[in-house]
Amino acid sequence: MPKNIDISSSETRKALEGAGLKEKEAVVYISLLQSGQTGASRVVRETGLHGQFVYDALDRLGERGLVQYVLVRGRRKYSAKNPRHLSEQLSERKRNLDELIKQLEASAIVANNQFEIFQGQESFVANEMETLKAMPKDGTVLVIGGEGDLYAEKCGATITELDYLRKKKNIKVRYLGAESQKQELTTRSENRLFSYRILPGVFQGSSNYGVYKELGIFGLYIFSDPVTSFMVRNQKISGNFASFFETLWKLGK
Repeated sequence: MPKNIDISSSETRKALEGAGLKEKEAVVYISLLQSGQTGASRVVRETGLHGQFVYDALDRLGERGLVQYVLVRGRRKYSAKNPRHLSEQLSERKRNLDELIKQLEASAIVANNQFEIFQGQESFVANEMETLKAMPKDGTVLVIGGEGDLYAEKCGATITELDYLRKKKNIKVRYLGAESQKQELTTRSENRLFSYRILPGVFQGSSNYGVYKELGIFGLYIFSDPVTSFMVRNQKISGNFASFFETLWKLGK
């Protein structure tokens, strides 16, 4: 195994994070690639991570088939498995996603769709308010956002009313976003009704997708000028995109 991997290299860590590892998992995995078979205490020393973080990372890496161990005089000695396993896992995920996308495309055109377009800020905001009012208490909104997410900006001053109504009705928002949004999303997640995951390597452009699960509504938001939303009220379409969201959610971190 080559010894020239710099464990402090943000590029190396980000590349592994983009492949689905969490930051501490990436650091531990690189350390094992450098060290060969070793004990957890050495990984702690070389990475500078707290021992519990190292053990947690080793367990998760083991579950993913990227780390193995043997018992030597009653102690575990860990080693990294070939990085090719990570590529094989990503290939399997891509095959699963491709199959899901085919299913979504096959069912995208169904009868009796209720399809509406809302263009311009006034129309856009009015529809958001009416849709939220129609949501039952304790409902859930699924959002696939990204770097071009200008939802709050396009809602203007009305965003305060929308947030108040969401809290009043205990409506949860689950958000899939880009790495560049992490700081903003972390702040928003302090609200118990908001949760997020990052899905690296995607989310370019100025559009969002949303699913209002209980209403059976799928929405596409284009944050250009003028702002435009396309809303489809159909249980099958919204259900398919909800399933697609859940698949991506499992890939996020």
